[in-house]
Amino acid sequence: MVAITPRTFFNGPYFKSFRAFFLAQMDIRRIHSFEKRDLLFEDADVLQENVILHAIKEKQTTRQVVISSSLGAEDQWLSFRRAEKSEVITPDDPDCFIRIMGDDLDCQAANWVNQLPADLPDLNLSLSTGKVVDFRAKTSLRLEPRPDTVPLIYPGHLQNGVVVWPKVGWKKPKAICRSADTEALLMPAGIYVVVNRFPTKEERHRVVASLFDSAPFESEWIGFENHLNVYHQGGTGLDFNLAKGLVSFLNSTLIDTYFR
Repeated sequence: MVAITPRTFFNGPYFKSFRAFFLAQMDIRRIHSFEKRDLLFEDADVLQENVILHAIKEKQTTRQVVISSSLGAEDQWLSFRRAEKSEVITPDDPDCFIRIMGDDLDCQAANWVNQLPADLPDLNLSLSTGKVVDFRAKTSLRLEPRPDTVPLIYPGHLQNGVVVWPKVGWKKPKAICRSADTEALLMPAGIYVVVNRFPTKEERHRVVASLFDSAPFESEWIGFENHLNVYHQGGTGLDFNLAKGLVSFLNSTLIDTYFR
């Protein structure tokens, strides 16, 4: 089988069942990725990370996978390496992720991350998506803060590792009313780490984390828009030093390399 597809199914929970089925049936031999999202199908205005996958229908027999990449279909220069199959498909990975490690730096980053001694529950940390879906809460949104509102934080408020609110020239709502209808959408004042859920491949960092401290806002509640992920402890804020360390960790070059 040779298939040209979006890269989406290589990871994430949505395609987990498919990956488990596919990897039980097929032996991956080669993966080619395109670094530019807008070149492969530019005539159709498709903006998508694409791969070419070559696999044979038999049990996982090969020990190596050929991994190559280029900017686009017309690019004459390819990066090329043979990766151990265990680097691409970790045998005990319950999520059945398919990883593309283009060079030794990618491998070093993966090995380092896989050896970290703790996960979020070990640190008493939780990660939630921002609860305010703006088009569903439209009647409660306000362009300017008022006595009956609380700050509403969007990804656009993340700037140089901190949250800047209000923001000069901001055209979206700055606040959300606190009422019986919105109480379940808000989080108590405190210190949080917020991450942009939808960075683009072309950005300098794919993981963009910022420290949020509600102290300057003089509000008992905060609204986080749905395009943000929020690190918290049982629905409340974090210790200040823990939050600073988490921001530094998430924004590091090593984590960026691993995530890519």
